[in-house]
Amino acid sequence: MRTIRRFYFYLVAIISLEVVLWGVIGLARTLFNGSLSLAGSESLAGALALLLVGMPIFLIHWLWAQKAAREEREEQSARLRAFFLYGALIGTLVPVVQNSLALINRFLLSAVQLSTRMALLGGQQTFSDNLTAILLNLGAAAYFWNILRQDWPLLSETEAFNDTRRLYRYLWLSYSLAMTLFGLQQALSYIFDVWTLRLGFTNQENAANGVALLLLGAPLWWYTWRVCQQALQEDAEQASALRFGWLYLVNFGGLVVTLVAVGNFVYAALRGLFGQFATGVEFWHSARAPLQALLSVSGLWWYYNKWFSHQSALPAWQKRGGAVRRLYFYPLAFLGLTASVIGISLLLAVLIDISTGNGLWAGDIPNRLAGALATLAVGLPLWLRTWMPMQAETWSENAAAHESHRSVLRRFYLYAVLFASVIGVMVTGGILAYTLLNAALKNSTPPDFLRSTLNELQLLGWFAVLLAYHLQQLRQDGIRLEKETAPLETFTALAVCVNDQEPWLTRLQTALGKEKESLRLQTWQMGMPLPEDPTRFGAIILPAALALNPPQELSAWLSRYTGPRVLLPLEAENLYWAASLSTQPEKLAAQFLQRLAEGQPARQAFEGLSALQITAYVFAGLFGLQILFILFSLLFSLLVNF
Repeated sequence: MRTIRRFYFYLVAIISLEVVLWGVIGLARTLFNGSLSLAGSESLAGALALLLVGMPIFLIHWLWAQKAAREEREEQSARLRAFFLYGALIGTLVPVVQNSLALINRFLLSAVQLSTRMALLGGQQTFSDNLTAILLNLGAAAYFWNILRQDWPLLSETEAFNDTRRLYRYLWLSYSLAMTLFGLQQALSYIFDVWTLRLGFTNQENAANGVALLLLGAPLWWYTWRVCQQALQEDAEQASALRFGWLYLVNFGGLVVTLVAVGNFVYAALRGLFGQFATGVEFWHSARAPLQALLSVSGLWWYYNKWFSHQSALPAWQKRGGAVRRLYFYPLAFLGLTASVIGISLLLAVLIDISTGNGLWAGDIPNRLAGALATLAVGLPLWLRTWMPMQAETWSENAAAHESHRSVLRRFYLYAVLFASVIGVMVTGGILAYTLLNAALKNSTPPDFLRSTLNELQLLGWFAVLLAYHLQQLRQDGIRLEKETAPLETFTALAVCVNDQEPWLTRLQTALGKEKESLRLQTWQMGMPLPEDPTRFGAIILPAALALNPPQELSAWLSRYTGPRVLLPLEAENLYWAASLSTQPEKLAAQFLQRLAEGQPARQAFEGLSALQITAYVFAGLFGLQILFILFSLLFSLLVNF
């Protein structure tokens, strides 16, 4: 109930805050401009309306939130309060940056005697418009920053505020990094125009826009990244999944864009080698965008690859090193395999065209040949560089191989390739069958019958090869997994119960049957003699109520047992669990036993995340994905705008 009430008050407060703030900004802009025209009157009326509606609502809800935070420690440390305060900072400081960018951008355009309408932002705004927005947003940001400074020393629980502050920092880091990269791209575009000695045709607005972005984005990125690095002194920051995920996405995205840029540059170079450019200027026009990406994004990838490796080597992540490596290699292997197959297929299609009558350099064959070779030059090394280490890990005789055979990522990769191969076989096989049957029924063939048939055959052959190879890999993984789990037949667990008719015992036996039929389960019920040697059991399963209050004989017997004990959190009189519990404890117990039998650690099943935390993380993740989508869309635009 409190959570719903808190959500309502803070949501209304943040919405009404923006209404009030922009109402004040609109009012100030109208007064500073001194316009009493019809348009000015409409702006004044709109600003006053926002203030009259938003101010009372904001005050009511914000003052309630402040009062509740002063009176209750729980309210002061609430995750929603942290979201509100840091969200208010983002909502006020981002407009400060945007309006500062508009001011600098227009100043630089004026300095080179260009129209200020060419500015990236605020081309039609005035100095007073931007300055008003900057000052008022800074005032609001200072107020909420002061609230945060007062709250931090008084917090009884800091986890929610720590998590939210970390998210706040990485959102700023993403935003500033996007500004820096876009500014670098704009500046490089101008520099490359100068290098072509086409000064009369250069887009000088690119230089002004790029410098404006760099003047704001680069210092902001440097400062935010420095703050994130300093936070590494804390253990929670080292173990942060948000930091690891951010580094992974930036590193992975930077590598992909770098490889695409290399492929485009190789494509342009091969086209030049095949004589497709009449002049050097034409070649430069084709190669400049990939070079811009390489000069900007490859540096980003190199820098953050170093820090991603550093993060993976920290104690909090080192024990997951194999999983981290697979998370990085298998997606790249899939991309490399896709590019390799496309490149080989395009190359074979060109050879088929040449062998069926087209000249070596006729039509678009040089361009197609260049595209095939460029795609293959990038895709094949990438696939070999990522797939072969994963294969070596799988075939090794160590713990890494044992873990690799059970890897969800490996199975996902194999099944993804199998899915694509099966669909490819179906589609190409259907097209080939249609082509042959149509020719047979009509008793005639079209002019390109041989070429199209050969192309369909080579596509069908490649999909069939992919299907057979990865089916074989999946089969071999299954064989190795069976060999590894063969000794599990000797693993025996003991379930302690009041009587053998208890429902939980039946559900546990069913769950164990699904996990591993060879895993043996013995039962002991009250009144029966206890086994003489407790150490022969791999695990003991106990209902929580019986574990807390065992009979004297059972208690003495359990004191001799030092192995793992699996407790079932079943409902019992006067027994309450201060944690989020699974609705299927028997199924989890069966999974614990299976992992113990395989010699793996049985991880805790429930972490205690509330529904609110999960919802917050989902929305934060979606927002973060939006930022990353904007960032990577910007990066890919470097490769296509030429």
